[in-house]
Amino acid sequence: MAQIDDILKDRRLPAAERVAAFDRLPSAEGHKGAWDVVDDETDDLEVRIAAIRAIGRSRGAVNQLVRRFHPPEMRAAAVAELERIAQEPPDPRMEPFFDMMLSTAPAGPALYNLAVTLGRDRRVIEAARRAAADSEPEVRAAGIGALAQVGEIDDVITAATDRDPRVRAAAAHGIGFLSLRRDVDVATLRLLTQDPDEDVRKEARAGLRRLGVEAIPTHQRRPRRKGDPEWVDLLEKLSARVLADRELAADLPDEALETGWLGTTGATAQQLNGAESRLGLRLPSSYRAFLEISNGWYTTSFLCQRLLPVEEVIPFIESDPQWVQAYGQTDIATALRGAIQVSTITDNGVCLLVPSDAVDCETWWFASWMAGKRSFPSFYDFIRNELES
Repeated sequence: MAQIDDILKDRRLPAAERVAAFDRLPSAEGHKGAWDVVDDETDDLEVRIAAIRAIGRSRGAVNQLVRRFHPPEMRAAAVAELERIAQEPPDPRMEPFFDMMLSTAPAGPALYNLAVTLGRDRRVIEAARRAAADSEPEVRAAGIGALAQVGEIDDVITAATDRDPRVRAAAAHGIGFLSLRRDVDVATLRLLTQDPDEDVRKEARAGLRRLGVEAIPTHQRRPRRKGDPEWVDLLEKLSARVLADRELAADLPDEALETGWLGTTGATAQQLNGAESRLGLRLPSSYRAFLEISNGWYTTSFLCQRLLPVEEVIPFIESDPQWVQAYGQTDIATALRGAIQVSTITDNGVCLLVPSDAVDCETWWFASWMAGKRSFPSFYDFIRNELES
């Protein structure tokens, strides 16, 4: 298998030979070389598209194909594989489960799970279109997200004129991430950059950058910031790493892109003391040192999209009591009831400070899709992991 992977990745070989090698694979399972080629944007495009076809012949292929690929020709190849898979006879063992899910008017996570499991199955597209026509904006946004995932971008473009900004933002996000950069896709995003809603404008600008229509501004290093030298060094390295990633950088505001700094000015002693009084606890030393340098942060990775300024930090039980209650009387629930939320909540999860007997609070990355949580001895260790992972 290692020898086959070497052939798949060997750029010294003619592209046609590598394409033929991919097309001979029954599937891409067990072949890391396939994903190495797909993810390498400097490799030959036809070879990368052949790798997509090999992935399409693998078990669980739909889950691997309903995502963004660059350039648009790669995304087109992925959608073509999704369409081919949708024409195959369904697995009869799974049909009762899918029928049950589809019978409940799925929206939100349920609709997402159907899209990443069944792809372009006509039942998924029909369910997503029903959701996109729902009276509730949140349901419409979920439907638009699912339609974007499975390649129905014309439906997403229609939603760009929705009366609710949340739906228009979902449309801009879907076009920017998952469209084929057609003229109509670009024109729709340009129109949305003039939207009256700030979130819609932000998503549209990010989409144009992500599609390569607009360049990401270059950034200039500011003078070294004041504060704990170890923290300053870590945060400057984290800024550089995020800015070097086109997918992450596309979402950043112009100020961060132009200055090369993803943070803000540091919190004052008055702000920090006020937060401690409001929360009824002493802020952990490593977290406090971070806030003294930067009162919040734009993004650390695809997992953590925004670290909150100290004024917005809140007990997790107040932010999402249902999530805490879902863990009943377990040790995790006990920890969550005392946890402090220091990031926004996204589908990927949330960053929490969890008081413990240690000198510094534990920091958790917590998500419903994970078995348990990722625990770090301190907030500094969490940020260092974000840099290194």
